Amino acid sequence: MQSTDPPFDPAFERLYTVMEVAKILGLKLKYVHHLVRTNKLSCVQETTKVRTFRGIHIQEFVQARTRNLLRPKAIDKGPSKALPSPRKGGDKPKSSGDLVRAQLRKEMRSWQS
Repeated sequence: MQSTDPPFDPAFERLYTVMEVAKILGLKLKYVHHLVRTNKLSCVQETTKVRTFRGIHIQEFVQARTRNLLRPKAIDKGPSKALPSPRKGGDKPKSSGDLVRAQLRKEMRSWQS
């Protein structure tokens, strides 16, 4: 016995609500509305407040934002040149803690005399 199902018509494809699209894409509800307003995500505008989405709308959005990681774009960079920068602390050589303490003691003794 053969099935007498009519041929699939894309016009009667399932429509997704904004909440379902947000869940499918892992986005916030407000961001889905923002994507629609900025024409980055297509939709079926049923009324002024109701938007629904076809599966093809979601697929096109994902494909437009999918990067091809197998063939990264070649970036022409010249050899990196390190910029000269002054040493921290100026031209003075670093002094050890013992030297600083000795100078401090010497200065404190000069106060006592």
